[in-house]
Amino acid sequence: MRWVGALAAHANGHPALQGYMFCYEHPGDAPYAGWREGFAGETVAAFRRVQAATLGTIAAANRRWGTRFADWAAVDAPRGKVSDIFLLDWLRFRTRAVNDVLADLVRTVRGVDTRRLIVMYRDGVTDPPWFLAQGCSFANGGSHDAMGLLEYAACALEGTPERTEDHSPGDWTSYFPSQIEASIFAMLAGGGLNTDCKAFIHTAKRFADLADPERSLGRYRRLMPVWSELRQTKPITYQTFVVGDETTVLLRERIMGAPFVREPWETMNLAQAQVPACYARPADWPKAKLLVVPGTQQHLDRPAIDRLVAYVESGGTLLMRADAGRHCVEDASAASADWALLTRFGFPAPTGTCREAIRRAAPGAAGLWGQPAGSFRLRDTWDVTPIPGTITEAVFPGEQPLAAISSTTFGKGRVAVIWAQTVMPPLYADADGANFPIHRAAARWAGVDLPCSSDNPLFWTNVLASRTDGTHYGLAHLGVWQNEPSQRQQTTLRWSTLPVGSYQVSEVLSGRKLGSFTAAQLAETGLPLELAPREVAIFRFVAAKP
Repeated sequence: MRWVGALAAHANGHPALQGYMFCYEHPGDAPYAGWREGFAGETVAAFRRVQAATLGTIAAANRRWGTRFADWAAVDAPRGKVSDIFLLDWLRFRTRAVNDVLADLVRTVRGVDTRRLIVMYRDGVTDPPWFLAQGCSFANGGSHDAMGLLEYAACALEGTPERTEDHSPGDWTSYFPSQIEASIFAMLAGGGLNTDCKAFIHTAKRFADLADPERSLGRYRRLMPVWSELRQTKPITYQTFVVGDETTVLLRERIMGAPFVREPWETMNLAQAQVPACYARPADWPKAKLLVVPGTQQHLDRPAIDRLVAYVESGGTLLMRADAGRHCVEDASAASADWALLTRFGFPAPTGTCREAIRRAAPGAAGLWGQPAGSFRLRDTWDVTPIPGTITEAVFPGEQPLAAISSTTFGKGRVAVIWAQTVMPPLYADADGANFPIHRAAARWAGVDLPCSSDNPLFWTNVLASRTDGTHYGLAHLGVWQNEPSQRQQTTLRWSTLPVGSYQVSEVLSGRKLGSFTAAQLAETGLPLELAPREVAIFRFVAAKP
């Protein structure tokens, strides 16, 4: 820290100094490289001190962890098979320690320079609002695959800006031709807050090559006016949240890390239903009209389970996989630890084993949440007979239909349980076209405002509004996962939330002028669109003057 302070003091006041960046990327375990951190004697000693201050006595620690340490001096880092709560306390301690190091770096610089911007990778940050208050901004290592959509949208919810970069240093077409356009689409899930973009330059290349408008620095410069125009935009108000809980991330990955780990399939289920959504931390859950708990979120601590129950009791709508919150980490040895969240809502735990197969499901007799719907597919399912006192929203057809989705009221709110670990995204339709986007029906059931619809569910969409005038923007992207879809796709997009009036419509990236349309025409007739995989279209809707 003394060195950082001395360096900041040396540079402060120099006209070339624009700001500071802490390049603290991936500050944790990397098991794929055989790299695990945190077992140094100094770290273990610090862990003992923190836990002693938190838990008090070694007897309390042993009860919590299921251990038999003789005293605090005997406490070691968790090795081998240990309880979830012991591992969780260790991983939380180390994750907080990274946040604290970054905070110390910021305090050191701010002791010398109180005004210049400080940029850091979001990795390891557990308290974004504190860093924002110190004049910091965040960064990621590349957003071109758009699977970080929920995370970038969370920037809008938290008000914490994030910067992106090319990931393939010096070449904006290294992965695919529309790499920078896909980055624009992904980052703008957080609105104009997220329009900072860094480009690397390979000095080994001739500058003339870097200036090619289709590659590298030339392409970056060509797209800068688009980033600049969209910087003045604000995102929609998100009403659908995906549970982002540190506990389940740490225990699922078994390593320290960021509070959100990408959920490609949940991202696709929402994006291919044109449901705007974002990750949310527990403090923000009460703001949601629809709160989604994926099946990957199997480990939750008791406070998180209590928060989810309170959310529904207070009038919220929860969509969960049956095994979401299955394990309450504080009660690992108790019977109540299994199917913990499901049974809190009064549902019986499923019996029998999970079927490791994909099954076709169809709407129940009254439709899916009271709406007309098509067939869809679920993977890794349980056999559950219709439950008395609940509504069977969808079934697995057969001589004796089994429940695929059940719902019930709970307190002032409602819960829907999908009796499967995975909802197959619309991308993975079967030969008969069973790909109904059930997350859109769930959003309607919860009263979520849906600003766009697509005849073809494979198109991802977003809507932005200018902060300075009456201009609106509609963004569309043909997202790809594991090289699918591989062919060009067509659709008609209908934009339903534009204020009443007439609009001059153009496409920003191509510069094409599409003509004049009323808000009613854009909502009812819509705009046709054809895109290749990973391509992006940005429609500009300029309100006509009265």
